[in-house]
Amino acid sequence: MELRFRLERRLGMDWDDTGDLAADLLELAKARRDDFLDYRDRP
Repeated sequence: MELRFRLERRLGMDWDDTGDLAADLLELAKARRDDFLDYRDRP
């Protein structure tokens, strides 16, 4: 499921309200990809 739909459902907001947030979260995830991948190696 796309991030925007999850944000809309969980936050009770529509795409006009969550679009910028979804885009920012995607950019953060791309920038921190290696950090996120390191988490799966932790006990």
